[in-house]
Amino acid sequence: MLNRVLHKNAVKIFKVIQHIMGDREKERPAVAIRLQSDNNSLNNSWNGSSTSLVNAPILEEQRWVLSEGLLHGELRDEIYCQLMKQLTGNPSTESIFKGWQFLCVLLLTFPPSKDFETYLEAFIQKHTTQQQGRIDVMAKYCLRRLFSISRKGPRGKPPSISEIETAADAAFNPSTFGESLDAIIRLQERNYPHQKVPIILPFLADGILALGGPRSEGIFRVPGDNDSVSDLKLRIDRGYYTLESVDDPHVLASLMKLWLRELCDPLIPSEMYNECITEANSAEACIQIVHRLPTINRRVLLFVISFLQIFLDEKTQSITKMTPANLALVMAPNLLRCNSDSMSVVFTNSQ
Repeated sequence: MLNRVLHKNAVKIFKVIQHIMGDREKERPAVAIRLQSDNNSLNNSWNGSSTSLVNAPILEEQRWVLSEGLLHGELRDEIYCQLMKQLTGNPSTESIFKGWQFLCVLLLTFPPSKDFETYLEAFIQKHTTQQQGRIDVMAKYCLRRLFSISRKGPRGKPPSISEIETAADAAFNPSTFGESLDAIIRLQERNYPHQKVPIILPFLADGILALGGPRSEGIFRVPGDNDSVSDLKLRIDRGYYTLESVDDPHVLASLMKLWLRELCDPLIPSEMYNECITEANSAEACIQIVHRLPTINRRVLLFVISFLQIFLDEKTQSITKMTPANLALVMAPNLLRCNSDSMSVVFTNSQ
């Protein structure tokens, strides 16, 4: 049961969802749900994207709903349930399309509870054959996102306006982030037919070196500016592989870790996790594990390992303060995914 305040918010959320889908007129001109703490980020997102002034209030409302779900875990199932209700029996094709777009965005932000996950999965699965309005495409995409976010858990903060725009259309415009390695390779085949690993890896690796990563203290440990990381991520998703306006190697290092962490399936398959932890001190066993990886996974892992070796000579370590143990600690969680929710277990296993 929701308390009085959350119940009031739930009612407001339902009205906002109806407005997002075009099923309800906006009641008041002022959006009292503006995220005041992130105005600069919102303005930057609008200035750097295709967002029109007409769409901006809708996107801001979406972001508010997402923030409520992140802030109040009790509201997450309520939000999913409200959206499912508004989609069911809706006579408007346009409203249904907008509703499924918002579902794509929700599934980028936070998962339903384990108790509600089965119901949401069944709802989505039921629409995977609904070709009218291309709902089947979005439903299949949402299924993949549901499985992924249920394993990863909620984001740390609401997506930016530009990220919301990108997520809404992600079913029709596959991303370089959050997809399977096979899908990413297929996505780049036309422009990079001879590239054996996702092009984002050599791009980020070369950028880290060009911007002085080996001379930067805490490289791969110190996070890059969040807004800069998000901006570069969106730029790459739009096909612009350029370092324009990026001058901090920590931004690129953070994005490399994010790309690895957001892969639809972990680089080292989950079924091999326990074996990796058990055999961590045996070089021969580790080599055998690498040989057993799927081809594309093995290529990516070897690329990452080869790149990280650049940072392991003694002179570089004296500058970056990143020993092999430190690098392993910050990189391992991006290569393997621990099933435990305990951060102490995750970091202990990383060692």
